[in-house]
Amino acid sequence: PNLYLDCSATRWMVREVSARRDQSRDFFIRNQDRLLFGSDQVSGDDRHFDFLASRFWCHRKLWETAYVGPSPILDPDLPPDEQPVMRGLALPDGVLQKLYHDNVVKMLARVGDYYELSKPRIAALLLITTAAAMAMAARGVPPLALLFWTLFAGALAAASAGAFNCAWDADIDRIMKRTQQRPIPQGRISVRNATIYAFATGIISFALFYFFVGPLAAWLSLAGNAYYVVIYTMWLKRMTPLNIVVGGAAGSVPPLVGWAAVTHAIGGPALGLFALIFLWTPPHFWSLSL
Repeated sequence: PNLYLDCSATRWMVREVSARRDQSRDFFIRNQDRLLFGSDQVSGDDRHFDFLASRFWCHRKLWETAYVGPSPILDPDLPPDEQPVMRGLALPDGVLQKLYHDNVVKMLARVGDYYELSKPRIAALLLITTAAAMAMAARGVPPLALLFWTLFAGALAAASAGAFNCAWDADIDRIMKRTQQRPIPQGRISVRNATIYAFATGIISFALFYFFVGPLAAWLSLAGNAYYVVIYTMWLKRMTPLNIVVGGAAGSVPPLVGWAAVTHAIGGPALGLFALIFLWTPPHFWSLSL
């Protein structure tokens, strides 16, 4: 296999790599792991190629190709017959395969980190109570499309709330043994990226609820998230050990959302489910914490 190097950053790079192909290849092979797999530290005493490597590291765009011919980056100052030629750099067998494999592994690991950030086990409980309320409101199986959009938007809402909680509590999560392995305390996700993820999933959730389920369900879901993030996470959690008693109301909102998704109103049975979950939450949590 060959490696085609996109040097769009500078015309200088195109000329230098073309003119000094052997040295470029030797330098690249000597530093291939660092260049391909994310390090900005390269070996070698040649400052010319240290600069080349640093620019390459900043603009890593790799293609597997056997192409040898004119560079795709044209120099407007040169006539067509004098345009620089960019040749592939021959790499040892297995390098590109390792690159693809490692990138896939890293991508899957990152997806797993965001999945964990979303607190999926809590989200599953919220979705179960949502679906149960929908079945009660529909007196049977609700329309499948409505069920899908309600649960999908609800999962995104729960992911948003969980991510906000993890981002806000990053400092104390590093202290508690139960939470030390979460993505943010472990440094796998930054607080900034977690916050962006929380806002993105929250906005998408509200839009899906509003346009595919109903405005009432959308506003109820948003109110539940706001209660969980602002009242429980930001205020009560650090102020009183009774935070779970009042804050448990956030986890009681999904039945209201499910009922509103089917009936576009809030009925007595939905309020009964809300009260049941609200009263069940504190003893459930306390039994786990003892």
